Amino acid sequence: MKSLDVKAIQLDTLGHMTFPVFETSGRFNLAIIQNTQLQAMYEAAEKEVQECIAQAYRNGKFSSIPKMTLVSKQLRLSAQKTACEVMNRYLSSLFVLDDVDQITVTLWGDEDPIDWKQLIDTRDFNVIPYSETDEYQPLLDDMKKRTFKELIDISELRSTMCRALGAVGRITHDSMEPRLARLQLKMTVMEYKQHLEYCTQEYPSFLIPSKLAQSPAPIHLAQWVHSGGPQMILEYLEAAVKLVEILDSGEHPEISLIGTRTEMATKLISDGERLLGSAHISNPGHRVSVF
Repeated sequence: MKSLDVKAIQLDTLGHMTFPVFETSGRFNLAIIQNTQLQAMYEAAEKEVQECIAQAYRNGKFSSIPKMTLVSKQLRLSAQKTACEVMNRYLSSLFVLDDVDQITVTLWGDEDPIDWKQLIDTRDFNVIPYSETDEYQPLLDDMKKRTFKELIDISELRSTMCRALGAVGRITHDSMEPRLARLQLKMTVMEYKQHLEYCTQEYPSFLIPSKLAQSPAPIHLAQWVHSGGPQMILEYLEAAVKLVEILDSGEHPEISLIGTRTEMATKLISDGERLLGSAHISNPGHRVSVF
């Protein structure tokens, strides 16, 4: 793993190349460290750009301000920066934090949800040069487009999962207004469910990662959404929604609220086959990717 270390000066150009490596290999502490470094780099760069803009105003260099404003926007809305922040919330809550209240706050994140459609691709794919023919550039452009989409989708899935889990914890917080807490729980669980179903249909279980030299390390979204793990979390989240409704009505929950292990496994297999079938019908040409 030491050979994968990226120096601070290279974070803006090479950070995306190793972004998922530590997390997918189980080195969660190193993943958190790298994500923190990437976040700090973007935040420091944005601060420096803002200072340059202020200096340009003071010196009357107005012609350079639009370009610097654009750079500031790209840094602020960087998809890579957001992906790092989301993964840190995800990993810290699972493997670092011990206090339940702190875990709940971390899972929930900022009060304002992320606008995923506004995020910008700031990854630099020109660091690794190529000498192939002109036909290579369209392959590179296609790879960049698809890996960016996958980065957004897996980050949104992690974020919606975290917020839904955080909403469960917020139900018991004294500082939360009960009606608002219950509404947020239902909404976040629904958002997670909808995005999980979208990812399951959009990414076939046998998707082949890009083999281009410039490609970032694969993040394995297809394998994750077809593993049954996210679906099991959804089962527990939906059970939490039902449990809150039952307790609010003054009734006692049944032991079979979730079902037995065998029943859950059967349901997950059935749902997986159904989603795979619908994905094949609705998107028959989007089964395998090799570039």
